[in-house]
Amino acid sequence: IQRSCINDVGLVAEGRDMTSVVFKDAILKIYLTAAPEVRAQRRYEERLRNGENITYKQTLEKLIERDKRDSERACCPLIRVPDAFLIESDNMSLEGVVQLIEGIWLSRLSIVDRHRAVA
Repeated sequence: IQRSCINDVGLVAEGRDMTSVVFKDAILKIYLTAAPEVRAQRRYEERLRNGENITYKQTLEKLIERDKRDSERACCPLIRVPDAFLIESDNMSLEGVVQLIEGIWLSRLSIVDRHRAVA
């Protein structure tokens, strides 16, 4: 079903098995990561904004547990495929990550495609 979402415009997909299983032939693959503590802090702040009653420690423990489970599962484990760009976002803002990915994408396009992408 996920593969059927691709159309003439393209698709941006996010998930732990997008580049290794679902969209193996994607033109651009990004492996976005950060240290568990950084990711947990971001998730913790997001959950607080949503009114959830949770501690940072609980958030970190759940994140580490999920990472371990996803990395060690038999079917479709969380991996970085060799042709994925690695972005370690520990010290980056959301806007900085978006700008970096846009720059990588534009650098891979032909001149004609680049003109269409920004038009």
